[in-house]
Amino acid sequence: MPTKKKDTRRGRKRAFGAGHPFKLCLTDRLLMLLIYYHMYPSSTLLGYLFDLSQTSVLKTIRKLAPIVSESLPLPKKEQDKV
Repeated sequence: MPTKKKDTRRGRKRAFGAGHPFKLCLTDRLLMLLIYYHMYPSSTLLGYLFDLSQTSVLKTIRKLAPIVSESLPLPKKEQDKV
C-alpha cells in the first residue's frame, strides 16, 4: 500500500494524486510515445488512433520522453535544412 506524502503546503485544498485520471493506461501511453519516435506521425493522427485530443497527445509525449530517455536512447528529431 503506497504511503501518503506529507502535506507541506499550507491551505492545500486537494490531496496528492487527486487530479483527473489519465484516459490511457501507462502501457498505451508508452506505445503512443514509441510510435511517435518510430514514425513521427502528426499529433492529429495519434489522437485519432488513441482517441485523445492533440493537446493530450503532446502533453503525454512531453511528460514521458524524459523518463523513457533515461532507459532507452530516443532519437533526436532533425529538421530539414534547405
